[in-house]
Amino acid sequence: MLAKELETTVASIYGEDTNSFTVHTQNGGNFGQYISVPEKFIELYEARLKDKNTRIKELREELSFLRDQLSKLQ
Repeated sequence: MLAKELETTVASIYGEDTNSFTVHTQNGGNFGQYISVPEKFIELYEARLKDKNTRIKELREELSFLRDQLSKLQ
């Protein structure tokens, strides 16, 4: 990975900062960690979701068409 070779983070390559912190439980354990996601990654993710939804719609339409064609043959 490029970031590893450059000894940096992907976020810093894109010029975006990330913040993280750990929440501790009363028992002294770690509850979780929050990391902010660079805006560019969010945009890419949303574009992929839109593409996925479009493809699902196309496949449903194709399936419906094929079912109609099959029912005409029976």
